[in-house]
Amino acid sequence: MTASKLGIDVKQLKVRVAVFQQQLQKYKKQVIELQRERKEVMEENIQLRTKILQLENDLLQERERVKADVRNDGDIAGSWLEVKDPDTGDLFFWNEETDEMKWEM
Repeated sequence: MTASKLGIDVKQLKVRVAVFQQQLQKYKKQVIELQRERKEVMEENIQLRTKILQLENDLLQERERVKADVRNDGDIAGSWLEVKDPDTGDLFFWNEETDEMKWEM
């Protein structure tokens, strides 16, 4: 049996196949672009996770330093803030827990 006996328009089928092929190419390009974007996001995610780990490590080191200061000074080193006197511009230290002030540490 031929296509014409089946009532199928071959020319119309060829046009539809060509349209589907164009759509397929369009979708393939979109998939490639999405894969590229996904890779970029994953790389950025890795960079951010690395930065977070570095910051966590820095925080742990700072905690240990403060603990050592407390042990060495017998004072709570982390509660002292360096403050600038607005009138004179001189620096002094203020303990925010005890409200104590010192000009030298």
